[in-house]
Amino acid sequence: MLLWVIAVTDQLFALSSAPRRRGCPGVTMRRLVWLLFLPGFLCQCDPSVEVPESLIAWTGACLSIPCLYRSCVLNPIRTKKLTINSLTWYLNPVYDSEKKDFSGTVLYKHSASISPAVTERVRFLGDLERDCSLQLSDLRASENGTYGLRLIISSTGQKPEEKKWMTKISVNVMGSPPAPQIQTPSEFRESIAAQAVCSVAYHCPNYPITLTWVGLGHRTPEPTMRTGSGRTESTLTFTPTWQDHGTNLTCRLSTPAGTPSSENSVVLDVKYAPKDARVELVTGSQIQEGTTVVLNCSCRAHPPVSNYTWYRNGQHLPAQTQQELHFNKIHPDQSGSYHCKPQNRVGMSESPAITVDVQHPPKEVRITLKNLQRIREGDAVTLNCSVGSSNPPVTKYTWYKDNSQYQETQESVLTFPATEEWSGSYSCVAQNAISYSQSSSVSVDVQCELDGGRVEPGFCGSGSMLPC
Repeated sequence: MLLWVIAVTDQLFALSSAPRRRGCPGVTMRRLVWLLFLPGFLCQCDPSVEVPESLIAWTGACLSIPCLYRSCVLNPIRTKKLTINSLTWYLNPVYDSEKKDFSGTVLYKHSASISPAVTERVRFLGDLERDCSLQLSDLRASENGTYGLRLIISSTGQKPEEKKWMTKISVNVMGSPPAPQIQTPSEFRESIAAQAVCSVAYHCPNYPITLTWVGLGHRTPEPTMRTGSGRTESTLTFTPTWQDHGTNLTCRLSTPAGTPSSENSVVLDVKYAPKDARVELVTGSQIQEGTTVVLNCSCRAHPPVSNYTWYRNGQHLPAQTQQELHFNKIHPDQSGSYHCKPQNRVGMSESPAITVDVQHPPKEVRITLKNLQRIREGDAVTLNCSVGSSNPPVTKYTWYKDNSQYQETQESVLTFPATEEWSGSYSCVAQNAISYSQSSSVSVDVQCELDGGRVEPGFCGSGSMLPC
């Protein structure tokens, strides 16, 4: 039943998702039944060798083309079911449709003699069992182009089958060593280990090159060098810091002579959380009541800060999320300790606190009388000019009697004897470095004692009725 299904089905049999290669026609299920009986089934092995698609070299250096037989060829060779009839390396091979074969500069041909001018510089590094690598030393500018491996293999058995392949490699022979390529992650982050790979599509044991990293200083560990498959690579593993952002990381290619021949650089883009956060007073060092005050939260951050959190005396200010904190008419109650926390998508930082000291003139200025309710002639009268608050402190008090300036002093207390000339209306003005404020008036009425011990306001004297 299974053979019948296979025989009548003409659907394409998908061996893989890769496109069909030249030299092996589309295989249908019906054809597959018959091809499975052919010796070796060689059309499944296209191409027959594994080589790089392209290589880079330069004049004076050497060219090493790594080449390995694919397992579909290698295993039958080992079991002697396949035989390599011909192996030829060409420079710039061209197909001749009349001869139905390739022509060009022959660099190596198995079991055949080659021009001495070529053989002196060409080494076939492989064999007819596993390896088909080729090396060409002391390269010349004329040896730029396409290198091709012509391989002819036959199968043994009752029905011998012959298969021919031409595998081509593009080789760019430059006048000087090319700049190496640097591959880095799409994003660096501080304190997270990362790798940078410097590579060049070149490797030749007889002309080894060196790749050296420059730019990160003594903090950089020794890189790991790796060669093979036609490439030379140097892998640098390091842990970036925020100071590395914007640093030029350079990879230098040096020839066997030890001198740098070419280099390439990348600028490190290191993402890091906010650093060096601080609060600055934008509008000046002195803050006075009623003025506009702006606090700015600054820091270093990459990427830029996306959110700011403000605090006063350790308490969160929920309505404030911008970089600047504005006070249009600042009030003394808004004095305090302020700090901020800038944040980006990497992390958050906290600034030291800054003190906002709102200065204002003296407030709630008033006079208090430090005496008994009645002032008798001869008593000591003490008036105190008290201030509710003042920032900075009061530096001068000016006393007025009956609206005339009487005295300027640094003391808030005025003391005088209760005599006739001291009766009157008193007020004081308290002044600091910002401005001044005046109290309301208070009356001082000295009461005089008359004959018989009576006390009458407005009169004084001993045993007489004299006005005070």
